[in-house]
Amino acid sequence: MKWKWLIVFIALPLCLTACWDSQEIEHTRYIHAIGIDYQDHKVKVYLQVISFSNVAKQEGVGGQTTPQPIWIGKGEGKSFDLATDVIYQTA
Repeated sequence: MKWKWLIVFIALPLCLTACWDSQEIEHTRYIHAIGIDYQDHKVKVYLQVISFSNVAKQEGVGGQTTPQPIWIGKGEGKSFDLATDVIYQTA
């Protein structure tokens, strides 16, 4: 009986260790700038998002640079959280 539990306790950590939800840096977006306005009793949030999808490709080129894609997101809501949720849904 003890051997069965010992095998289970040894095998269980081996099954659980993995990087299933890891993301490559090329697929990750980073917020570079945030702008917040309060107008007409609503919060307006502007986000500037940059992508690192071409960074690795540019490092070895030596002087040739291509413009990186930049996205501007705009959300509007009664609070800061609701405004950022609007941006999150469209991302």
